[in-house]
Amino acid sequence: MSSEFVGAELPSPFIPGAVEWENLRDLMRTHRLPQDTSRLEATILAAPALLKRYDIEINQLREGLDQERLARLISERDGLASYTEGCRSILSPVHRLPNELLSEIFHCCFPSELYRIVERITSVQEIDRLSHRHLLRLAQVSSRWYRIAMDTPKLWSTIAVDTSLWPVCLDRVSLETLLNWLELALTRGRGHALELQVGVTTQYGDTLFELLSQHACRWQTLYIWSSSPQPSKTLSNAFGRLDRLERLELDVMWENVDVFQSAPLLKEVSFPGDNLPQLPWDQIQMCTYRTSGITHTWFSPFSLLNLATNATTFSFSLDLRDLDMDQPANLDIQSNVEHLSFRLSTSNSAAVGQLLDCLTLPSLKSLSVQHPVATAPPVWCSNNFLTLAARSGFGQHLKRLSIHAAVEDTELLRCLVVLLQLEELIIVDCPSLDVGHAVVTDTFLRALISDFNSAPLMPKLRLLGLRSLLEFSDPLYIDLVASRAEKLHVDGNGPFKANLWWRPARRRDASVEMLDELAQLVSKGLLIFDSGEGK
Repeated sequence: MSSEFVGAELPSPFIPGAVEWENLRDLMRTHRLPQDTSRLEATILAAPALLKRYDIEINQLREGLDQERLARLISERDGLASYTEGCRSILSPVHRLPNELLSEIFHCCFPSELYRIVERITSVQEIDRLSHRHLLRLAQVSSRWYRIAMDTPKLWSTIAVDTSLWPVCLDRVSLETLLNWLELALTRGRGHALELQVGVTTQYGDTLFELLSQHACRWQTLYIWSSSPQPSKTLSNAFGRLDRLERLELDVMWENVDVFQSAPLLKEVSFPGDNLPQLPWDQIQMCTYRTSGITHTWFSPFSLLNLATNATTFSFSLDLRDLDMDQPANLDIQSNVEHLSFRLSTSNSAAVGQLLDCLTLPSLKSLSVQHPVATAPPVWCSNNFLTLAARSGFGQHLKRLSIHAAVEDTELLRCLVVLLQLEELIIVDCPSLDVGHAVVTDTFLRALISDFNSAPLMPKLRLLGLRSLLEFSDPLYIDLVASRAEKLHVDGNGPFKANLWWRPARRRDASVEMLDELAQLVSKGLLIFDSGEGK
């Protein structure tokens, strides 16, 4: 290039020519630096003054007659600015990152909250996630970033599609475009394992699964929601090709689903209702059952314990508000499950008692009883729990107990007496009509204080988590935490862990003095403590 400033010398050698541009482009395609960076550095230093001179000259010529020269100077000025920006890019720390690390950074930019089938997703967001718009934006930065974004299969292997949004999407783009975006993502993912979230309606189900099932051998995790009473016909194309499927979550009411029965790596499943899918039950390790309505008998949910005999973790979400209590359960389920959680919709203590009476759990390590936010808490049944504990030998192996239920403080203490191996206890204050006060009271806390002169309740306790209405005295809570922290320290098993979350319905706030004293235990390395506003 050449330039002829009025009353000024040619501003070379910093005006890039064809050779300099080609060298710059070559450098931008890699993460390497040239052996000699002096020209790049000199250009960056000289550019501001040169650009300023260009701007002055250009402004002087704007009202003149020499428009050809004006256009040439504008072109030179823009070229110098672009070249300088390229020099900065090459010398920047991010340019020196290898492609593998940069692709991991791209993956960290992945908007995971967008790739879920949830009601809050809009049609615009459906278009964005189908087109992988976040990757297309990264690809615009440079030719190198473009190649990394387009040529890294991992970045294209998380796909979410909800055809219930497509009628509105079609106001913006065509059906062909939506399917092309999906097919392009599947193609760019090559052989990488797929994480799929699929919401499907009858109108587009066959078309969607015809495309997805072509890549069934890549499915690793799969979630399906469907408004259709029967599975799409083309889903059957995936039968016998699910060699990589590890996790399956169904939110459907389909009957006699057999496409997943041959999946040699499938370990984790989740589904609703009584229409159990045909699965390789003997290899399932984690199972979640969600009631699709009112649970009238125990047979359907608890039959899973006999089906998945090798499962170590079970979660049951049950609505027991209309359970037929006049009809005895007549179930005696023995299971070697290690982690068991219940999410119960009922305030009937008899229903909870009947649930506990059905079970014998000789290998259980963790038990959780909770309730959905919109329902009343279940009422804890101490006698039934103690019978279950004796029958199952909880004193030898139960290590974690989480109770989000209405229970008297003294009744809960009766249950804790037998849990000699318990290491983690999580309690939530949730008064009900049957139990009118909190469980975390002075009586409860006092019983948990560790006394070196006698064996404490739950001698191996390492974590105490409370979501409390704060209906206790702060000094007593401090004594409890300090005594447990000191015991673990002496035994060489510290620090003790304590969580205190206060619920919105509390009548007071935690005192600053209590929090300060607990902070001192933390500073001494005796305690790990977390606290704050909780639900």
